[in-house]
Amino acid sequence: MKYLPEEDIVVVTLMNTAAGPGPEALTRKLLLELADFSPFKPIDLDVEPESFIGKYSGVARGGEVTINVETAGDLLLVSSGNPAVDTFYYAGNRKWVDPVTGGGDNFLEFSPASSGSKKVLWGSGASRNFFYED
Repeated sequence: MKYLPEEDIVVVTLMNTAAGPGPEALTRKLLLELADFSPFKPIDLDVEPESFIGKYSGVARGGEVTINVETAGDLLLVSSGNPAVDTFYYAGNRKWVDPVTGGGDNFLEFSPASSGSKKVLWGSGASRNFFYED
């Protein structure tokens, strides 16, 4: 449930399945459509979004997961094999955040891996998972 008192909007999303993308993703999309709600304001890029494009592998939800990172202008689009795509804005310091949560619940943070490739920390809710560039 999300409540926006200034806009007088309450969004409650229920699902009868555990399949992705989950009620949180639908809630975010509804809020963006209903109220253009985004507590996060993107900043000017000091990195090239294209430098993060690729496939990253890691362990999440009890198994091997591959995420695909693509770009759309100044945005990163992330998918993990289901039809849902998460959209992230640049927040600075190689960190990308969800436009609705401002990074509190859903973010990507890139850093160099010891192998010289890139690794990404994907935080979603209480979950934190590392993925490494393939």
